[in-house]
Amino acid sequence: MSKLLIVWMVILSVIISCGDSGADGVDGTNGTDGTDGVTGDKGADGTDGTNGVTGNNGADGLDGKDGGTGVTGDRGADGTDGSDGTDGKDGEMVGFNLIKPENNSPIASNSYVTYALAEDVKSLSFIRTRISGTGPATDTVVLTGTDVTAGFHENVVLAGTALIEDDIYNIQIEATMVDDTVVPLTPVFALTVDNSAPVLEKARAIQTVFGDTDERVSD
Repeated sequence: MSKLLIVWMVILSVIISCGDSGADGVDGTNGTDGTDGVTGDKGADGTDGTNGVTGNNGADGLDGKDGGTGVTGDRGADGTDGSDGTDGKDGEMVGFNLIKPENNSPIASNSYVTYALAEDVKSLSFIRTRISGTGPATDTVVLTGTDVTAGFHENVVLAGTALIEDDIYNIQIEATMVDDTVVPLTPVFALTVDNSAPVLEKARAIQTVFGDTDERVSD
C-alpha cells in the first residue's frame, strides 16, 4: 500500500471515531443561597437604682455614775517578834574583859590577872611564850572552878613556872567552852618579868568578843 493510502485510511478512521455523540444533559442550576438572619437590636440599659438613705447616728449613752470614795483599810496587826537566835560557837558565846596585865607592863613568876567573864566556861588557859631572855620558852597556866564562872575576878594568881628577871613574854589566852570548843581570846604582848613589882590596882581593860578588842579603864 502506498503511503498516501495509509494516511487516508488513518484520517478516515479518525473521522469515523469522531462521529457525533449524543448531547450531554443540561447541568442543574445551583440552589439560591439563603439570606442572612436579621441581628436584633441591643436592649435598653436598665435604670440605675437609687442610693439607700443614710441612717441617723445613735443617741449618746448616759454618763456613768462616779464611784464613791473607797474606805481605808485597817492597819494590819504588828508581826510577832522573832525568837532570839541561838548562841554561836567559836568565840560567839564568850564575853571576856582582860583588865590586867596590859601590853608592855611588868609580870612576875606568880602573875596576877584581873578579868571579867560574861558566862561560865570550862577553863581559861594563859600560855606564856618567851620572846626575849633565857628563861622557860613557854609556860601554860590553866584556871578552872570558881575562877571561870561568870562575873568579875580580881587578882587571880597564875602560879606557873618561875620566870627569869627581865625576860619578856607574850601571853595567849584561850577559853574552853562547856562543849569543849576552844575559843582564842585577845593576847597580851611584851610583858617584862619583874618579880619585885607590886600588885597592880588599876589598869586598862581589854574586852574580847569573837576575838575583837575594845579598851576601857577599870578600877
